[in-house]
Amino acid sequence: MEKSPKKFCIPQDIDESLEESISTAPRHFKPGNILGDATSKDSATASSTSSSETNQSSNIPDSPVARNPQAPSIERAAEFQNKVLEKKTRFQTEFQNLKESKFYDKSVESCLSENMGKSRSVSALIVNPRQRGNPLLKHIRNVPWEFSEIEPDYLMSKSTCALFLSLRYHNLFPNYIHDRLKALGKSYNLRVLLVQVDVAEPNPPLKDLSVISILADCTLMVAWSAEEAGTYLETYKMFENKSADLIKVKQDSDHYSQLIDCLTTIRSINKTDAMVLLSNFKTLKGIVQASIEDLTQCPGMGPLKAKRLYDALRKPLKNTAKV
Repeated sequence: MEKSPKKFCIPQDIDESLEESISTAPRHFKPGNILGDATSKDSATASSTSSSETNQSSNIPDSPVARNPQAPSIERAAEFQNKVLEKKTRFQTEFQNLKESKFYDKSVESCLSENMGKSRSVSALIVNPRQRGNPLLKHIRNVPWEFSEIEPDYLMSKSTCALFLSLRYHNLFPNYIHDRLKALGKSYNLRVLLVQVDVAEPNPPLKDLSVISILADCTLMVAWSAEEAGTYLETYKMFENKSADLIKVKQDSDHYSQLIDCLTTIRSINKTDAMVLLSNFKTLKGIVQASIEDLTQCPGMGPLKAKRLYDALRKPLKNTAKV
């Protein structure tokens, strides 16, 4: 029995056609190589050539490919970046030349800036970044809002702003609101001081804030919860471009409705009672001349209600001081 050789030997009877076959296995993507339809056919020869070149270059200690295998891809990326910068610089130069020429209309920039400012003031409630984390922001759902660097805490319109203050924070730092109002100045026509009550005894600090609001020409708004404070800001924003007539009481023009409104101003007299009185006595003069017994005969009119109505129609409008 012969001994096996110590060195590994390649058998001579291997089919040489296997070496010429091209593998269909997927090839890994290499940085800097773009594989297309035109280069897919020569991928096998290119890979064998690149591997042989790499083996040869690896034997040379000072070869740049050996030090950095991705050198060609880095050079291509740098070249592409230089071309992009060159095109950008050329565009900026050409655009600057166009702006300086007589064919450029500078009024377009002013119109665009004005429209952007108007759309911003109308579209969203502007919030100071220092109010980030305030619980009332969770309750602003009916109007959009966004953060921006502004002097007040909230900007509802171009002429309306608000400063937020909690009574607990005011008790800890009483000079805070003075500094904020001093920095705000007279920049806005309507300045709202929105105060949230979060202490057990709110009367003493509210008295101080009332005096401060009068001296600083501010409108003091008191909220008892974060939800109520958010509702106030929403209302200011929603009524930004609306007339004040919308919140006025609508008065009817006919005399019958005006007479009912007049009678309901008396304590405990509602609209139903006023309509019953007018249906029984026909006119206001008949109601005035009726006695208490006549008034109590009307449905829904008890002795106490009749007495109040009788006294209200006969007592003088101006109280006389007792000596």
